[in-house]
Amino acid sequence: MFSGRVMDCMKNKVLLLAVFSLLVIQFGVYAFVPAVTFQAAAAFFTKSVATMAYIMINLKAIASIVDKRYQMTALALVAALKSLFTVGFQTVCGYLLDHGTYERLYLLLLGVSAVGILLTLASPIPDGTQEKLFG
Repeated sequence: MFSGRVMDCMKNKVLLLAVFSLLVIQFGVYAFVPAVTFQAAAAFFTKSVATMAYIMINLKAIASIVDKRYQMTALALVAALKSLFTVGFQTVCGYLLDHGTYERLYLLLLGVSAVGILLTLASPIPDGTQEKLFG
């Protein structure tokens, strides 16, 4: 509903940092707060927003990096790599759960999200404010 006002105006780097920050909050609550009500609230307020924002940022970043003729191919490649990475990461997470706790798993995910923030800060990412994809 408001995606045109937010997604088209904000820079890609700022949007990525916002999504990674939501993930850090979510995984931090899961790792350090044992109360289920707080975990449910964190999931309710962060998971759907972060998931949809990731999809929209993915579209926006591809549009600002790749020529229009190859955008569908680039989106398919990103989706395929994400799926492959997910299979491998789920295997690692399953091993960690077999030999550890949920808190350790979410601590790892918190660390991965923090690395994502650092990589986003260090990477040259196009602004992506030229094209109006969502407005």
